[in-house]
Amino acid sequence: MSRKKRAPSVIPVEPEQARLAAAKAPGFSQGWMFPSDTGTLRTPNTMDRAWAKCLDAAKVKHRFTVYGLRYTFTDLIFNARQK
Repeated sequence: MSRKKRAPSVIPVEPEQARLAAAKAPGFSQGWMFPSDTGTLRTPNTMDRAWAKCLDAAKVKHRFTVYGLRYTFTDLIFNARQK
């Protein structure tokens, strides 16, 4: 536990990770947290494809990155605390 920030000592495992562990998915036993279906590391474009589907579902037509989402979230939280 950090002195500056009280972090949880136990990090909960998401359902997808629990499913991979239960299925003994290839790559999971090597310590990969999110292995591909073949047991290798996922490629960077895996996130790009998932993000593109999210943007399509939300009908966002202009360029908006995951980093932009992070900064927007931070700004919204900061502004909410200022009120």
